[in-house]
Amino acid sequence: MKFASGPWLYTDCVLWMQIAGKINSIIRELGLRELGQLEQDLVFGDAGMKDVIKFLTTKEVKLVVNCNGCISTCQ
Repeated sequence: MKFASGPWLYTDCVLWMQIAGKINSIIRELGLRELGQLEQDLVFGDAGMKDVIKFLTTKEVKLVVNCNGCISTCQ
């Protein structure tokens, strides 16, 4: 197996690091880690409707339905 090398490899890695950093920023900004934990707790019965309501009110999450019927969040 031949591995690529050269100056483009460094710039490629930097680009991927920038993309990963941006994705992590969005995850933090939107509270997706907390939402994922809540989803897992709901599935396993460790959370209920009160927890969902608390999450939505403390995060001040507003759901927006666009013209395609897709739901997105605005904060």
